[in-house]
Amino acid sequence: MSSTKISILNCGASQFAFGVFSVEGSEPTMERLVTRSLNYDFSEEEQWLSATLSGLRESVSADKISGEVQVVLPGFLLLTKTLRIAHVEGGKQAQMIAYEAQQNIPYQLSDLNWSYQVLSDDGIETEVLFIGIRSSICRRFCDEISKLGFQTVSVNASTILDYNAFQLTDPSGDSEALVVNIGARASNLTFIQESGFFVRNINLGGNALTQSLADALGKSFADAERIKVNYFTSERADHSSTEIIDKATNSFMRRLSQEITRSIVNFRQQKKGAAPKRILLTGRSALIPGLTDFLSESQRVEVSFFQPGKFIQLGSNANVAPDSMEIFQASELIGEAAKSLVPNGVGVDLLPEELRKEMSFKRKRPWILAAAVVLAAAPVPFFLQTRETVEQYETAEQEIQQELPGRQSEYQQIENLIEKIEAAEIQVHRFDDLVNAKSNWIQFFSGLQGALFSIGDVWLDDLKVDRMEVGGQVRYQLNVDGRLLVRQKDSDAVVAMAEIDEELLSNRIRTLSEVFTSSRFISERISMRIDFQAIQGGEPLLPFEFVFSIDPKRPL
Repeated sequence: MSSTKISILNCGASQFAFGVFSVEGSEPTMERLVTRSLNYDFSEEEQWLSATLSGLRESVSADKISGEVQVVLPGFLLLTKTLRIAHVEGGKQAQMIAYEAQQNIPYQLSDLNWSYQVLSDDGIETEVLFIGIRSSICRRFCDEISKLGFQTVSVNASTILDYNAFQLTDPSGDSEALVVNIGARASNLTFIQESGFFVRNINLGGNALTQSLADALGKSFADAERIKVNYFTSERADHSSTEIIDKATNSFMRRLSQEITRSIVNFRQQKKGAAPKRILLTGRSALIPGLTDFLSESQRVEVSFFQPGKFIQLGSNANVAPDSMEIFQASELIGEAAKSLVPNGVGVDLLPEELRKEMSFKRKRPWILAAAVVLAAAPVPFFLQTRETVEQYETAEQEIQQELPGRQSEYQQIENLIEKIEAAEIQVHRFDDLVNAKSNWIQFFSGLQGALFSIGDVWLDDLKVDRMEVGGQVRYQLNVDGRLLVRQKDSDAVVAMAEIDEELLSNRIRTLSEVFTSSRFISERISMRIDFQAIQGGEPLLPFEFVFSIDPKRPL
């Protein structure tokens, strides 16, 4: 049996994963897996798209990924709603769902790309999960990744893909289980019964723990995230904030357990189903130490990790271990790949219709061109029977040859313009971090103003930032020129050269330097120059020049 290769791009709130699978038989084979964490403040949702595109741009260059992809979008971009409609046949089902959805969602259907997934049907009533996304958001995302070399062939929702992955691990499908996928911003709960499945999304993820730490430690969200990651990936006994972090972690686990309990009660009331006999955890935030034991005790059921990666094949070029962290977090990626292989595969397609038509035409274009060539060539044998026709072709060929140099010149001009545009885009991307970090200047000057005022008698004549590339990496230097008024110790009187207290002057110069080096935006002092000529000439002024290295993580 021949296999079909598909590429899947799963975009999450904190990372993305690109996987290539061979789809045949009963198990997908992972041929390649590329993952990359996103670099942005997870509390700022509007930064997600630019961070994702930046990460994809880097991965396209470093990992050579591109081509046709099946896109999986995260739950926080989607609008989901469980609906119940009367059992109907054929096309009437979509009409009834559209009517019910319009009564229950805050948007006009005309503003959405939407689809639905049947959850259960007893012949009398059908339960469906309505899934939609704002058309403008979906179109923009597809357009932006197309500029990076990706052609979107479908857009699926991550919300329902754990059900496909579960069927790989339990083909019988008769287990009463709950899969809890704990993401950065939200957690997705998939209740699995013999009669079907039920999905509920709760607004609680790893970011909630990070925000709790930020509030308790008085840190920014980004700093709290780094502290959390370092704490859970290192020896925790020696950590200075162990008590605070453990308290916040226990609070997060209690909240998660309460939400799971509430969801189970809601599921049993709505579906009249049995409580799950086991809970399976997945997602990056599921790895919090002690979470499985805590939930097992609070829910009084077996709790373990969800690992569908153990039920797929790994190709020789996959370059990933079966028990790796990347495989553990790939349940949605595996669910998309297994969609056509499992007995009751589920999925939706939110791709805009105009993009679907464009992709369909692109796929047909080679065949259309081939057909045009065949049709154009069909009469040639008959025309060649006459000398007159041959002469006409020869004349036409000569005319084409005469025009060809000019056309080649135009083509070369176009190629040159494309190269210039691409070079300009690269330059623009290099300054993205400077634009995004505009608030750094405000914070830097705020701290600098207070420190200089406390020192007193300091003038800054010039302050500028130099940007340079060293070994392919961008470095920034802060150049500061100014003057220092020399006074007597504990006096407002200025002094002459012979009366200078060298220890006092040395301390003032050192304090002035430390004003800058103590800033979290400065990594170190590179050089310092003090000009004593003015004092020697009788003026109580001491010109100085400092050069500092700026922290590349906090550019100015």
